[in-house]
Amino acid sequence: MLSPTFDLQPMSTGDILDRTVRLYRRHFLHTLAIVSLPYILIVPFWALIGSGFWGRGRPAPWRNPAVVAGLAFFVLAYLWLYFVSMGALARSVSERFLGGTPTLWAAYAPVLRRSLSLIWAYFLTTLAGGLVLGAGGAAFGVALFTAQLHTTVGYVIAAVLSIGAIVAVVISTRIFFRSFLVTQVIVIEDVRGWAAFKRSWTLMRACLRKAGMILLFSIVVAFVISFLFNV
Repeated sequence: MLSPTFDLQPMSTGDILDRTVRLYRRHFLHTLAIVSLPYILIVPFWALIGSGFWGRGRPAPWRNPAVVAGLAFFVLAYLWLYFVSMGALARSVSERFLGGTPTLWAAYAPVLRRSLSLIWAYFLTTLAGGLVLGAGGAAFGVALFTAQLHTTVGYVIAAVLSIGAIVAVVISTRIFFRSFLVTQVIVIEDVRGWAAFKRSWTLMRACLRKAGMILLFSIVVAFVISFLFNV
């Protein structure tokens, strides 16, 4: 039996989107089953919350420590399932692209063993970007304060800090895009923790524009689908 031949040439943004749409269209139900798992949990839970805790005449649920603890546990469980489902989706797409036919369990099983690595990598990414963005927000707040002094020195300091805040936003956005492939690196290449973050940083070095266009496309598609469902 001949080994399949793969086209591993660099792809443009249009090529990536075209192959993505074709792949998801051919395996729509399988893909839908993978990404639906977190929502299978959240929809019944929110229905229970809505009917049991927010009924007329009932006390506010956030005043009950047991309810708050339950909500916190649910949020953590949902985030864990969401990260795992995104990893399973990446694993499934990789197997499909290489000519395999992964089952639902085959997509999830390897990712479940790496779920803690996924959470740790996302934590590192959020921490790195959040610290930079927080520093930028603090700088902007100080800039607003110094501008209210109505002095030349205050205006100069405010201008410098405002520029610093803009730079911080740019850097945090760059960190986000450079960590775009953390999930794929962990579930496909089996690279863990900080090494996964650095690997994604290297792979995305020349692909920031493509990542931005793909993210914009996905946001537009998600908005249109959400709008249609709401209607």
